[in-house]
Order: sequence, then structure tokens, then C-alpha cells
Amino acid sequence: MPVYKLEYFNAKSKGELTRLLLSTADQEFEDVRISVEGWPKYKSILSSNTPFEQLPVLTIDGKEMSQSGAMNRYLAREYG
Repeated sequence: MPVYKLEYFNAKSKGELTRLLLSTADQEFEDVRISVEGWPKYKSILSSNTPFEQLPVLTIDGKEMSQSGAMNRYLAREYG
């Protein structure tokens, strides 16, 4: 079973559909929510770790995926 980790702001925006897809599929995932105050510090860490230096980021078994549309299509195909 894959291990999921979703990193996004504490807001209902582009990352929310990914949260809903994982929840609907009854998949456990680590939901890392970043506050506006914590964003500058997190951004410096993020810039060296992600392909596009932006959020949301979905990590699947240690492999990072960005771009919310791609994440959502992947999860929709994976869980029907």
C-alpha cells in the first residue's frame, strides 16, 4: 500500500480536491498544512526539493509529484 503525503496551505484551494480524492478512496495520508506565517521558511526548504518550487506537492512512497491537475488525474485513475 502506497504512503501518501500532501503538502499545501491551510486553505480550500488547489490542494483540496486532492485531499477529497484521498479521503474518498479511504487512503491514509499525511496532511501537512502550511500557514501563511510559516510559508517563507517552508519555501526555502521547498525550493531545493520540488520540480517547480510550488505547492501543492503530493509525495507517493518518497517520490514527489507537483501540479494539482496531474495529481488529481493520477489519483482518480488509481482509485476509480
